[in-house]
Amino acid sequence: MKFAANPYFSRLLDEDGSEITEFEKPGEILVKTPAMFSEYYNNPSATADAFRDGWFVTGDLGYISSATQQWYLIGRKKYVFQVGHEYVAPEEIESLLVSHPDVADAAIASIRLDGEVDPKIRAFVVPNSSGALTEAELLAFTSGKLAHWKTITGGITFVDHVPL
Repeated sequence: MKFAANPYFSRLLDEDGSEITEFEKPGEILVKTPAMFSEYYNNPSATADAFRDGWFVTGDLGYISSATQQWYLIGRKKYVFQVGHEYVAPEEIESLLVSHPDVADAAIASIRLDGEVDPKIRAFVVPNSSGALTEAELLAFTSGKLAHWKTITGGITFVDHVPL
């Protein structure tokens, strides 16, 4: 789908570089405008990575809602991972976890368990000093608040801090 907000144009591409024509289907956002820069100074490699057929590759993933006809951002492509055919933005799960009163910080990672093909989502959680937080309690807290493909299926590991 191409949408124009004079004189700016945007489009969505799937992983194979094909244009997405359905609503609700996520893809990478590309933009084009007459005022857009044409290259990175003295950096042909970065320029080649940043443009596809004259379109600037933003690095953002998004979709267009059928209900509102508005664009919605999922996250940055380099920070998002896939579970099955769906995109998962770690920030969404992390912000849900830290909204629990007994969680000080959290990080999400995609892991592969031994013998399994599909990746799993693992949470690394820093509990507040208040005490006895359990994996079962956090899984119950997140239940029904995330799309099924964003469920924490790789377990929760409690840590003292999340690395920067």
